[in-house]
Amino acid sequence: MKGAFKPFCLELPPFTREESKEISVERGIVIKTIVKNAMEILLYRGVNPSLIAKNGDILIPYKGKFKFDTSKEFVKGREELWGATAYERGSIVAVLKPSDIDFAEVFKSADRPVFLENPSLGNTPSAHRKAKNEAESGNIAIVFPAESGDREIEIYAQGETMEYILETAEKQCRNPYYTSENCDFENRSPFFAALKEKKDIIWSKEADLILSAGVYILANNWLLDRNQALKASGELFNLKIPIIGGEVYTQKPNGAFYKLLDGGWYLKQNESETNEVFLKRGVETALEHIKNCPQNEPYFALIPRKS
Repeated sequence: MKGAFKPFCLELPPFTREESKEISVERGIVIKTIVKNAMEILLYRGVNPSLIAKNGDILIPYKGKFKFDTSKEFVKGREELWGATAYERGSIVAVLKPSDIDFAEVFKSADRPVFLENPSLGNTPSAHRKAKNEAESGNIAIVFPAESGDREIEIYAQGETMEYILETAEKQCRNPYYTSENCDFENRSPFFAALKEKKDIIWSKEADLILSAGVYILANNWLLDRNQALKASGELFNLKIPIIGGEVYTQKPNGAFYKLLDGGWYLKQNESETNEVFLKRGVETALEHIKNCPQNEPYFALIPRKS
């Protein structure tokens, strides 16, 4: 992948803990699969030192951070450590050889895969650097973020290793975020499409120039904030490029963008509708959705008609 490094992020259901506070069976499987196959597990310091004290029997001080002693029980009774959020603990980084882990077992308990646009957010900075360096060295680094605890994992890898990871994720994840309906790249897997350079022209030369003011995402489009989307809608209209739909995204604290299932709109030109009337209806509909979107700080992916 060229440009800024983007790790692969997946959520680990269930998203709320049971009253017992125990780690769910699914999350336990993910943690055990990762930890038992790792060459190294590192915990970075957070803002709650009592977590270190409570789990001191499995944490070995190491260069300002801690290594896990995996010869002892590291899941049962460790719920507070794994589930800590809001930087109570730092990021946990597991380093693995590509041949040493079966991602099928991990992805069966994972959901909503997405690439992170701002991977340093939500993690201890030195942990992010460590994970990136391991990926560049040909290893795999799996991070349990400091911000979201064991609710997510972030996977750092490159080249053929990442291709294998993405292919496995598409087959095994129970609710893939990118599907063939919203990411069609030369009839390839949408996950493989994420590794490809975007096409020189997605919608049209003119439309791409307008939309590229936003953030490019892996579904072959750009995300625009509210003001950018309003401006782009007007510019598309002035060039007589119909807006046939749009999608609404929100950005999580860790930098990942997620599409809202109930925020999009799509238009089809009626047989009796002239091009001029449809052009006007398209921009009016887009402006209405953009202005009235109740989401706090939304992002919009406008869909112009291809030429």
